Amino acid sequence: MKIAISGTYSTGKTTTALALSYITGYNITTASTMRELLPQMFPGKSLEKCNSAEISQLVFTRIIERIKSESGHSFISDGCPFQELSYSIARLKYGFNPNLSKASMFYKKMINYKSYKVFESIINNIVETLVYYVDNTYDFIVHLPLEIPLDKDGHRPVNEQFREYADSIQQELYKKINIPVINVSGSIKDRIEVICLNLNIATALDIEELIEKARLDCYKKYNSIAFENQQAQ
Repeated sequence: MKIAISGTYSTGKTTTALALSYITGYNITTASTMRELLPQMFPGKSLEKCNSAEISQLVFTRIIERIKSESGHSFISDGCPFQELSYSIARLKYGFNPNLSKASMFYKKMINYKSYKVFESIINNIVETLVYYVDNTYDFIVHLPLEIPLDKDGHRPVNEQFREYADSIQQELYKKINIPVINVSGSIKDRIEVICLNLNIATALDIEELIEKARLDCYKKYNSIAFENQQAQ
């Protein structure tokens, strides 16, 4: 069984995917986050300072990593290529740094008009390819709604409007695929129980204990990344 845990920024994908991985025994697959890739590909640069060519490189690197990791027979994927696609489409609307004022955003788009158009053309031309990949790779997609407040950790140059728009893009992309999409909400425990019920996954394990383990592992991972980024700067 191949399951993708999907959703936009700060919806609890990693914790949910880790907990489900511990319950099922399936490997968890993922792609490097932007904050992991930035110091490797563009040392000393923040995401909001990247131009369209650099954003394109980051997007394609994430997609390649994700596809490479999803070669097993059964896995839980922390995200899916619709993440990269929806974020890219949202950046075309809100700019590469959505926290700028509307006037500043308009000005940056105007002076970088050609690069934005190139980025738009690239993204528009990979939509159907990624839809085909998602439709022919996963058995189920689990979508997590916008219930958790955006984590203002300084590594996500996004705002609620950006996040809501990216979520709506993902919902539109789901209409293009033929595999089931399960929308789950509530606490992590509620989500896991709904997922297990829908996918007929039986477990005698202590779900709450595994969720706590997932939370701890998630915390360790992202704090380690933050520390490495500070060292790189």
